[in-house]
Amino acid sequence: MFGCGANIGGDLGSSSQALDGILGFGQSNSSMLSQLAAPGKVRKVFAHCLDTINGGGIFAVGDVVQPKVSTTPLVPGMYVI
Repeated sequence: MFGCGANIGGDLGSSSQALDGILGFGQSNSSMLSQLAAPGKVRKVFAHCLDTINGGGIFAVGDVVQPKVSTTPLVPGMYVI
């Protein structure tokens, strides 16, 4: 699960402004990444790089075209903490 938000308050889903963004990256066939990878639209990888304390960075799904970015393949039974 990947989430991003600013000035969030209240219960999850209690209002239209409760979440700025949330996206699931599960290994099931119904996950967003699996659905894009199945027809060959993207490779089954993503990258998330935080740049500095002031913000910036990238979030990429599929092919990562930025230099010096490592990708994480979604491998069944494997996880990183």
